Amino acid sequence: DMCLKDLMHIWLFEVMRQKLAYNTFTSYETTYRKYVLKIGNLSALKVYDIKPLTLQRLYNDMDKMGLKKTVIPRVNRLLCAFFNYALLQGYIVKNPTYKLTIPTKKEYESSARCVAPFTNEEINLIINNAKGLYKFLFKLAFATGLRRGELLGLKVKDLDLINNEIHVVHALKDVKSFEDSNKYVYKRVLEQPKTKSSIRIVPIPSAIISDLKKYLNEQKEKCMSLGQPYNDECFLFTNKFGRTINSSILQKAWIYTLEHAGVERRVFHNTRHTYATKLFEQGVPLKTVQVLLGHANIAITSAIYTHVMPREKEMAVDRLNFIFESGTKN
Repeated sequence: DMCLKDLMHIWLFEVMRQKLAYNTFTSYETTYRKYVLKIGNLSALKVYDIKPLTLQRLYNDMDKMGLKKTVIPRVNRLLCAFFNYALLQGYIVKNPTYKLTIPTKKEYESSARCVAPFTNEEINLIINNAKGLYKFLFKLAFATGLRRGELLGLKVKDLDLINNEIHVVHALKDVKSFEDSNKYVYKRVLEQPKTKSSIRIVPIPSAIISDLKKYLNEQKEKCMSLGQPYNDECFLFTNKFGRTINSSILQKAWIYTLEHAGVERRVFHNTRHTYATKLFEQGVPLKTVQVLLGHANIAITSAIYTHVMPREKEMAVDRLNFIFESGTKN
């Protein structure tokens, strides 16, 4: 006989907190607190009184509020997961989120608009203006397309210098860790990637192997000067004290570098978009790019980089010219 906000609170903190990764749980908790509790009177309704039409009207009202297009799908995913739990427990007889019309654009349309790859000239400006360890970190980001957390989570043992490969098996993240519903702390954790496809092997371009070896020697010397052991378990990127790098510090270094390089500010994630775009421009197949990026399925890659596809289609069709050219000669 509980209202939605009370049962969902119990579900979040006594069931889902034990099952979800830190960032996923934080996303659930934020969506619950910012939207479920504050929009309309949904949270005060009894769980069994919430019908599909109740939610449909709520989503329609949210759409009129001018919220970001990703908000409504996020709220719906949270409610869908919660009502599935309520259904399994016998609190309701049907999930009210089933077959609702979500008034939003496709999930990846907004992502595609954010893709703004760097030019070759801009890449060189960024690398040449980077300071200290960030010079090689940024170069490796452009050369491999690794996510920020994947770069910061790299250890020496993840590098295969015989085959020139990186084994991506972890990501280092600064996360919000809840002790209870009212108390949390921020901490740095080394997690496995969220999906199996993110665990992958990424080739290292031969052009930066010498830079990588030089950087490893510098890291070894730094560890020795700090009196720290240097072995396969050492992180590849550490600060002057030999500690892992905070993602916010990386972000500040990134912005500082762009400003000094005179390059238009874009988020660090655009190193990844640049990597993918350059691969497409060189005629690398879509499936290969998907695997290198660690996307869960090819539809994600195709949707995000749809702006590159027209040029690739033209190039592909042009390869058929030889048929008609040979026919003309005959």
